[in-house]
Amino acid sequence: TRAKSHLFSIALVPTGDDSFDAEYVLQLDFGGNLPHWMTAPLVLDSVKGMFGVAQPFFNAGEGSELHEYLKEEKVRENSFEDRNSILFTP
Repeated sequence: TRAKSHLFSIALVPTGDDSFDAEYVLQLDFGGNLPHWMTAPLVLDSVKGMFGVAQPFFNAGEGSELHEYLKEEKVRENSFEDRNSILFTP
């Protein structure tokens, strides 16, 4: 049986200095009646692989590419020029 459709999506959102939320979607339509014991390993391997790829970025620490990006985002969020407010309209 070949899969008729594949849907894959992932979002890693930092929630703190040492934590992040992972939103992960993997949807496969095999177009047949495959038992759960055959398809479950595919999902498990995909999730493990995703965390294996993401973990080095979050473990890199200060000075890493991710750390610098998050620092820049925090500065952008706090910058006065980029704020949207009904009190300070252009």
